Formats: sequence, structure tokens, C-alpha cells
Amino acid sequence: MDEVGSRIKINIELRNKLLNEGNAFARSYITKSRRRNESFLFDTDKLKAVLNNPDLVKLKVDPTWENTKEITNRQLMRAFNEFMPYQVD
Repeated sequence: MDEVGSRIKINIELRNKLLNEGNAFARSYITKSRRRNESFLFDTDKLKAVLNNPDLVKLKVDPTWENTKEITNRQLMRAFNEFMPYQVD
């Protein structure tokens, strides 16, 4: 049982590190002008290294799966607080 607990702890630590690195990267390069710097390529490589960590558990999803249910605006508004339905004038 200790092995499972330690793997869960490692996975949580890796996810937190990935989240922090991704947020820092997104804040740094939010504008196009910032992405033109030479440091952008260096930081991109640094982020890729964190993303490609072999210890991180990856979710395997069947790419051919399709949702058969119709999604309504009400369901989207319930799931995403910021969602605003598209209205054609």
C-alpha cells in the first residue's frame, strides 16, 4: 500500500509542477511581441521537458470516440461559468 501512496504523491507533485510551469509560461508569453524574443524558444524547450516527464501518468483516450448526446447551452453554462451562448443578430 505504501507504493501506491508514494506513486500518488509523486503524481500530484508532478502535476503541480506542470501546472506552475504552464501558468508561468502562459503569463510570460501572453502577447505576440513577447513571443518574438529569443528566450521564447528556450522557455518552450524547458516546458516540453516538464511535459514529457516519463513519471507522469498519461490518460489514454480512444481518438475515434464520439459523443452521441446533444449538448445544450444550459449544460455548457452549468459546466463553464464564463460561457455565453452565441447569438446571431
